[in-house]
Amino acid sequence: MSALHPLVAEVAERQHRLLRIIYAALAGLLLAALATTLLLDPPALDLDVPSLGDPFAWITWSLLCFAGILLGVCLPFVRSRLLAVARVQTADRRLLQAAGLPEDIDPTIGRQALYLTRFTAGMVLSWGLGAAVGLYGLVARMLGANALATGVFFALSALTLALLPPDRRRLERALASLL
Repeated sequence: MSALHPLVAEVAERQHRLLRIIYAALAGLLLAALATTLLLDPPALDLDVPSLGDPFAWITWSLLCFAGILLGVCLPFVRSRLLAVARVQTADRRLLQAAGLPEDIDPTIGRQALYLTRFTAGMVLSWGLGAAVGLYGLVARMLGANALATGVFFALSALTLALLPPDRRRLERALASLL
């Protein structure tokens, strides 16, 4: 980040450290939900797909559908809207002021500051959506879902978090492209 304004580079470093802490906290939340699920009601190796005749199957299927919407629709939408550099590259003074930046700020630094905010929000929202799916697993298990359904929730959540770690290089490339 040597080509960046020193203030932007410092803020980016702090933001990345904070993102690592948030990421670890959400991964810890996922592990705590998994541990709670296992401690409250150790799952039998019941790997049958929930049938529609099961009184609580509709809840499990509803939660699975909602998890699919979160990860298949909401997650890509959030990432495309908040992490896209192109949406910030064309920001003029009016848009920078609307984002809460002072009028006299250099537009290059303003765009970088705006992207830092969007990047942080996009990453936290992405991880939150992923962790929410794990919490659905806990809820589903508490409502009587079997081990297969519960495992699917936790596997999807863990996979989402594993695929979206805090990425310093991505942030550096994005900020450098705004010079």
